[in-house]
Amino acid sequence: MIALLLLACNPATQSDPAATPPAPAPPAPAEPLPDVGTQTVGEVESPDSAPPYRVRRRMDISQLDASIRRATGGFGWDSNGRNQFEELADTLAVPDYVDRTAEDLSAGLLFQKFLDDAANSVCQDLVEAEFAGTSDVFLTEVAPEDTSLTNPVGVDATLSNAVLRFHGYRLAPDDPQLDSWRFLFDSTLSVTDDDTMAAWRAVCIGLIVHPDFYQY
Repeated sequence: MIALLLLACNPATQSDPAATPPAPAPPAPAEPLPDVGTQTVGEVESPDSAPPYRVRRRMDISQLDASIRRATGGFGWDSNGRNQFEELADTLAVPDYVDRTAEDLSAGLLFQKFLDDAANSVCQDLVEAEFAGTSDVFLTEVAPEDTSLTNPVGVDATLSNAVLRFHGYRLAPDDPQLDSWRFLFDSTLSVTDDDTMAAWRAVCIGLIVHPDFYQY
């Protein structure tokens, strides 16, 4: 009896709300994971990013030489029967697999200089052959004397065919992208007193030195 009385008098055994420890708070709901969009093996993609792409590359010198000959129907940068790209291989850092095993494919100033020299030489030969009637890959829809005033349809069609042959783009004659090539042809005529040979040569050079020709 004495023991029961002592337990009844002990405050720790009273059902006092203040003496009862608080129940633990429920855990906070987990934050939702951010939406990162779909992802395919080998690709890194996010909702706000542009589609995957790669940096455009320049052709190596052998590819450039072959492409020029293919686009012009066989004309290359030759002098006295010697391929100038091969003659300048060391200067253009073409691998010799002794001192160099990799080619610098940046479109630097030296590359641009030699590309311009090659385009001037090749286009001179090509346009002279077209005017002489020994080549028919460039002036496809015009006579040598035609201009935008005398044969606008033929000039536009010839420019469209040239862009397709050199750059791989099929443009309708009324496509706005053809305006710059038409302007190049007409402005060259204007400053050369209607020298159509000079005008078509300028168009040929412009097509070869354009990045759409030597980059892919």
